[in-house]
Amino acid sequence: MEAMSRRLGQDRLGAACIAIYRREILKRVPFKYCISGLLLCAAASSASAAAVTEEKGWYMGASAGRSAMKMSGDAADELKEKKTGTGFKVFGGYQFNRYWGLEGQYIQLATAKYDLKRQSYSFHTDMKMSGVAINAVGILPLGESFSLLGKLGAAQMLLRDDYRYTDGDSGSYRESKTMPLIGFGAEYKLTPALALRAEYEYYGQFKIAQDTKISSDMLSIGMRYTF
Repeated sequence: MEAMSRRLGQDRLGAACIAIYRREILKRVPFKYCISGLLLCAAASSASAAAVTEEKGWYMGASAGRSAMKMSGDAADELKEKKTGTGFKVFGGYQFNRYWGLEGQYIQLATAKYDLKRQSYSFHTDMKMSGVAINAVGILPLGESFSLLGKLGAAQMLLRDDYRYTDGDSGSYRESKTMPLIGFGAEYKLTPALALRAEYEYYGQFKIAQDTKISSDMLSIGMRYTF
């Protein structure tokens, strides 16, 4: 009987059930009603606990925020650049339990613009990056509503470079590459089905010349809905 009391005492509902055993209540209420009340409380408490621990299922969501494509190398020192803008992504996946899940996403980063001016010519390029990714999601619950997130996976990214010179010459460059996806963030549940998510993701580097690389990332905020 003491073991049952300790187990039910884990939440408020269990504490109310324990009161049934107090002598003052037993004196006023017939014993059969006490047993019936105890069984109802135990059933309700079990259902409540199951609702808290059962955190698996399909979900989907969308996020938007600041994305960047940063150029590094010798050529980067000569460029006038606009490397940040608004990017977005849509994602979906399956959460196996409260500690991890598997997620896929489509990513669209903002266009980065670069200008190079020299005495003999000038050069302008628009760089766009998009892709799809799959990653594992590690979840660290910090209470019933707040969790920290960690991500590790792979992204198939497409870099599109449309350039032109002042003399009228222009062209386009395309390259697709599989790169690592690393991310971290936090999530807060507004309701059992709807959550607010903020996260940072890094999508690796493209090598576009012998000594020039483009790295990309995004800091976003969005919503997640669990079915």
